[in-house]
Amino acid sequence: MSTKHRVLTKLANNVIWVAILLSGFYWIIDAVVRAQIFNVGEINQQLLSPTSQEIWFRTMVAFILIISSAFAQSIINKRRRMEAIVKETGRQYKTLFDAANDAIFIMDKDKFIECNERTLQLFGCTREQILGQPPYLFSPETQPDGKSSKIKALDKINTALKGEPQLFEWKHCRYDRTPFDAEVSLNRIDISNRIYLQAIVRDISERKKAEDEIANIQALLLAAIEESPAGILIADAPDAKIRFANTAALGIHGQSDRRLTDIPDEMDPVNWQIFHPNGTPFEAEELPLSQAIVYGKTCRNMEAIIQRPDGEKQWVLINAAPVKDSKGGIIAGVVVLPDITNRKAAEDTLQEREELLRATLEATADGILVANDKGEITHINARFAEMWQIPDELSGPDYGDKFLKYVVNQLADPDKSIAEAGELHKSSQKKLDTIYFKDGRIFESYTCPLIHRGKTAGRVWSFRDISKWKDVEAHKQLINQQR
Repeated sequence: MSTKHRVLTKLANNVIWVAILLSGFYWIIDAVVRAQIFNVGEINQQLLSPTSQEIWFRTMVAFILIISSAFAQSIINKRRRMEAIVKETGRQYKTLFDAANDAIFIMDKDKFIECNERTLQLFGCTREQILGQPPYLFSPETQPDGKSSKIKALDKINTALKGEPQLFEWKHCRYDRTPFDAEVSLNRIDISNRIYLQAIVRDISERKKAEDEIANIQALLLAAIEESPAGILIADAPDAKIRFANTAALGIHGQSDRRLTDIPDEMDPVNWQIFHPNGTPFEAEELPLSQAIVYGKTCRNMEAIIQRPDGEKQWVLINAAPVKDSKGGIIAGVVVLPDITNRKAAEDTLQEREELLRATLEATADGILVANDKGEITHINARFAEMWQIPDELSGPDYGDKFLKYVVNQLADPDKSIAEAGELHKSSQKKLDTIYFKDGRIFESYTCPLIHRGKTAGRVWSFRDISKWKDVEAHKQLINQQR
């Protein structure tokens, strides 16, 4: 009995007692009135007269009947209200049951005994086609792990019946045997001393499709990163602990014999980043990866040397950047390390060749002038400057109009020389010529095109002073004439 019902019962009992007292009071008043006002006997006679007793009895009975009727009506009204509440609650729960976006079953052991509307939509069937059937009837023969759907389903059901809730992914089939991925929740419920199971089935086909697409993208990215010739490192924030290193990164660090995921303990943030830009090692707090993770700074194409544990040095380009989440917080840092050791070796070889060529040009007794394919002078040697008497302020490295004007003005026929030089620059021919100066000097000039990858990339001139030779030759001719 509820608290409210107990209160109503107690109130009704109190009313009955009040009715009894009022009827007794009426009996006494009636006796007094008859004896004192109407002079009909004594008070005690009136109290004991049949007429007074009958009135009192009838009044009391009437009060009791009225109160009993009111009490009974109260109980009936209360029951009706409770029935209405129960019906309304049932309708509400039924509405919620049918309006749920997930399929909901009530199971008696391994059979469906009730389901909502979403179940019929999800499984593409009628209520008659699914009620009374076991869940494994709407499943393929085996699950993706190769196990029997029936055996696996019964195991899940029995475990849930023991009071252990189950939540798992399941491959279901619609009535037409079209498979779909689902997430299933099984929970035991006790109703009227009977044990049932509540099963909630959610279609996760779209989610699984998205997960598969993400997994494929991750696999492609991982393959691209792993096959990248550049070393790639990923470290967690904020401790900069290395979480991932591809094979190229392990190879740069001298760890190529290790597996990709077997990151050695010695690859801590400091020891791994033994970078020496320009021959000077970073301080710990200046490490590019630490700068990226702690301060969000980006490092681009910084040439540096990595000191490997075996003592060998390798040149790399450091590219470090922070990885941020959707709110802008730094969650990791990434370092890309292209190995430029071979490039640096090639640059060193090229530099040696350039230095050798420059030394050769400077050591020759001839004056050398080099022009590019645009006709701009790019190099002269010291002997050229000496032969052409080039002042220091015009001797480079920018050989501009003043330089050319100074050179050309020394020639006996500058216009002719400029025209011939212009024609030669556009051609690929070689030419041996004699140049006469205003001051009487005579140079022998030899020019040839500068060929690069099969194309003319400029022209080279060499000059030799033959003034003395011409004087000797003229003297010999004069002696021969005198003879």
